[in-house]
Amino acid sequence: MSINLAYDTEFHYLFPAKRAIIYHFIIQAPKLLNYWSVLRNITVDASLKKSLKAQAHHLKPVVLLGAKGLTEAVTAETNIALLSHELIKVKINGAEKEDRIIMADELCQQLHAELIQMIGNTVIMYRKNEEKHK
Repeated sequence: MSINLAYDTEFHYLFPAKRAIIYHFIIQAPKLLNYWSVLRNITVDASLKKSLKAQAHHLKPVVLLGAKGLTEAVTAETNIALLSHELIKVKINGAEKEDRIIMADELCQQLHAELIQMIGNTVIMYRKNEEKHK
C-alpha cells in the first residue's frame, strides 16, 4: 500500500504529523487485536462476547495453521467451518506471538469474522450466518 503525500499542497506543513499518523494506524495498529473489526463495523457487544467465550470454552480447534502459515486452503477451510458452526476455534502453531496476532487479524479480515478472544496460540472466531437463522 503506497500513500503519496506529495500532492497534498493545502496541508504541506502537516507532512511529518501525517506520516506519524499513517505509520501508527497503517503499520502499528494491525497488531492490535480488534483494530480491523472496528474498521469493518462488525460489532459484538460485551454481553454477546461474554456468552460466546463461554460457549467456546468446550470447543476443540477445527482449523490448524501450521508452518506454512495463512494459505488459501486454510482460509477456505476456515470459511467452511464458520458457515457450518458460526463459532470456531483456530489453533496457530509455529509462529511467534506478533506473527500469530497478525495472522489471526488477517484471517478475520479476509473472512469478515469477529475475533472474540486469543489465548496463547488459540483464536476464537465468530461470524453470524444469516442463512442458518432463517
